[in-house]
Amino acid sequence: MKLSDTLAGVALPQVVAPLMVIVLKNFFDQLPVELEESARLEGASRMKILTAIILPLSRSIIVA
Repeated sequence: MKLSDTLAGVALPQVVAPLMVIVLKNFFDQLPVELEESARLEGASRMKILTAIILPLSRSIIVA
């Protein structure tokens, strides 16, 4: 795309980053809370919940 050292190369990430934050927030807000609650009841730590439940479910949105 030859955007190195151009105004568009600087401006494009500045425009896209806030949009991606909004998309990610909406995705994480829609994840069922029951999954986290049931993992908590089984004794999973926050890190285990993140790595075993949240990240696998959000792999597609992060890659996109």
